[in-house]
Amino acid sequence: MVSLTLPGNLQRILETIELVETHQQLSMTCTKSLCQAVLATVTLLKLLLSSPVLTTLLLIYKPFFKDFAPQLAGQTIENIYGSNNPNGFISTEANLDVQYIMAIGAFIETDDYVEPPNPSILDSFLQYTYQVGNQTSPPLVHSISWGDYGGSYNNNTVQRINNEFMLMGVRGITVSLASGDNGVGCGDHCTAQEFDFPSSPYITMVGSTGLTTSGSERAATFSAGGFSNDYYQPSYQSSAVNGYLDSGVKMPSTEFNPNGRAYPDVSTLGTDIDVVVRGKNTAVDGTSCSAPIFGGIISLLNAQRSLQGKGPLGFINPWIYQNPSMFTDITVGSNDYKCCEGFTCATGWDPITGMGTPIYPSMLQSALSLP
Repeated sequence: MVSLTLPGNLQRILETIELVETHQQLSMTCTKSLCQAVLATVTLLKLLLSSPVLTTLLLIYKPFFKDFAPQLAGQTIENIYGSNNPNGFISTEANLDVQYIMAIGAFIETDDYVEPPNPSILDSFLQYTYQVGNQTSPPLVHSISWGDYGGSYNNNTVQRINNEFMLMGVRGITVSLASGDNGVGCGDHCTAQEFDFPSSPYITMVGSTGLTTSGSERAATFSAGGFSNDYYQPSYQSSAVNGYLDSGVKMPSTEFNPNGRAYPDVSTLGTDIDVVVRGKNTAVDGTSCSAPIFGGIISLLNAQRSLQGKGPLGFINPWIYQNPSMFTDITVGSNDYKCCEGFTCATGWDPITGMGTPIYPSMLQSALSLP
């Protein structure tokens, strides 16, 4: 996991944001509203479970800065929580995480949470949430791009993890989690959808979009979304979800739980993202790209609020659903997966892109109006 703490060198960060907004530091293609959201960002963290750190990190983000963002050279990981493994395997995922966290979150203090390999995803999430809970001043935004199918884990432990995420929100921490790359999910017999874990209602689940040849946004087919069986549907999203279910859009023939926690909540660009892997440029897709981008947007909002003497946003989901004008509504696309029919985008919230992609100026205006 990588996390970011609101830094003391805020002026340097704000100066860097101005540079990033020129769109000359990152080789990213995006619509105007998406550029505002992505490039005017001070990013936070990313959950890099079982990833190599420090010495290896220097090897994977220095070439990226050299090729795409030379103005950002000189950054390093500030704190590592867990075991450092400088000889670890350098994966594409680790490259993606570190390069975009540190490029978008220019010169923000970046911390890395490293969980050891563990066959139990429950144990890994418990250890992570307990560690954050025991920290006096944990980072304010956490981005997680790791998970699994839900429904097969001990429910008591699943609820314990949910409680820990709730406590993080109470402390002013925002958790941005990749919704997954398995579309609607699909059971062995093609009759029922799968759902992702964790899908706590106290975290913000982030899907992905892509760009058409004309430059407009559409849902990424891989963007995981649907309804969880681990948690009931929270009241903050019920109106938006019912609006979708009652919209008249064709529903999948596969079984799903319309009363479960619906996801994703939002989305960002997550296709054709350039990374440098073992010295070579390559483009990758996935909600793993989207979660740290959205986390960065929230960290920027936190920084701007801090200039007015206000606290961090913390648990943001009710705020998201109360302010649909903060997002570009994505109305094109579906998320079929294997032999299971997926959902289809529609006006308003949908189980592929959530409320849509961030419009940064609108989010900033709303965030600064909050107490």
